[in-house]
Amino acid sequence: MSNKTIEPFWERLPAIARYPLREGALYTIIALTACSLLQYLPDVLGMLFILVLLVARYKYAFEILRHTANGHLDPPEQALGADNRAVWSYLFAMLGGFALIQFSFWYFGVAAGYGVWLLLTVIQPAVAMSLAMDGSLVHALNPGTWGAVIARVGGPYLAVVALLFVFEISVSNAVGLISYVLPTFLSSLIATAFMLWGLFATYHLMGYLILQYHEALGFDPDSIDGGSALPPDRDQTLLDAATQLVQDGDTDTAVARLREEIRSRAVSSAVHQLYRRLLKSAGDKAGLAAHGRQFIGQLLAENDERTALAVARESLEAEPLFKPLLCEHATRLAAAAERQGQSALAVQLNEVAFKGFPKEPAAIDAGIQAAHTMSERQGRDTDARALLLAARERGPSPEQAERIDAMLALLDSVGG
Repeated sequence: MSNKTIEPFWERLPAIARYPLREGALYTIIALTACSLLQYLPDVLGMLFILVLLVARYKYAFEILRHTANGHLDPPEQALGADNRAVWSYLFAMLGGFALIQFSFWYFGVAAGYGVWLLLTVIQPAVAMSLAMDGSLVHALNPGTWGAVIARVGGPYLAVVALLFVFEISVSNAVGLISYVLPTFLSSLIATAFMLWGLFATYHLMGYLILQYHEALGFDPDSIDGGSALPPDRDQTLLDAATQLVQDGDTDTAVARLREEIRSRAVSSAVHQLYRRLLKSAGDKAGLAAHGRQFIGQLLAENDERTALAVARESLEAEPLFKPLLCEHATRLAAAAERQGQSALAVQLNEVAFKGFPKEPAAIDAGIQAAHTMSERQGRDTDARALLLAARERGPSPEQAERIDAMLALLDSVGG
């Protein structure tokens, strides 16, 4: 990988706007615009070409997104490298989002409809970026993934959402004006070209966002093109400054500076670790627990379960009522602890999921698993029974209820 520093996207906005006019992207726009005339063929044939052209647009757009995310700032020459599965997955997600918006307008009114539209507008880049990075639709549609992407990128993510909205409004206004002043045939071609320009520019912007924040997102680009030799890495500069402040006896200022950076942008694990060490040395248990909620989400998104478990253990010691941001975080950590032979921590984390997220169906499974480990590994039959009875009061599914009753019967037979 190049050792060049990546230029922030806000300093490249003119280049991003011109990106679709460069060779590979421009040729694709010309070809797809010309082929768009095929949609006027009669009946099924015309509909078939509409579908083919729609897939072709997003196939190349996804190739732009991935190409840029991997550090290549020139448009791809062709889209043969794109994964059709990812394209179909994204089209499926968009169709589902459109259906949800329509459903909200029809059944819940205008306010709810616009609310759902706004929410989907905000999360759409996170869905596209997640699909581009790992190709998993299930992962891309997971609210935990959206939260992780937004939390790690921070304010710049919302800035990109606003820019995407500006791109869409600009394209819509241009298309409306063209349709008003030009004949239908000519306006259709120009409108298609404008829409493709907007599509390719926005996907280049999303890809660049992945590239700029690849470390925080846990993504490893092929290379880093462009940019100039700038001062040392921002996180390392921050670490050096904070360390110097501590050595000078000004730990409070070091903690405040680290806290400000962590809240304002995505930072490396090393910055988080230094912040936690300083909080621990200061005896700030509330600060450790509050930071642990955010840090665990980042670590799990990076698949660093070992460090996430250490942070969870430390946070639980600091605050017995600690719980992570999501029930999924607690259950995933519990499973990781079980695999590593840390049954006591696994029980504790499953109890956190059960007690901390009472409305989550997965919390009942966590309670059942905690009760099982309590009884099998720790000999805590009384606690296991109490937990199972509490789970039964939660309105479990038939399968969950069957497991609860079977475990209670087993405990009764052992106790008898």
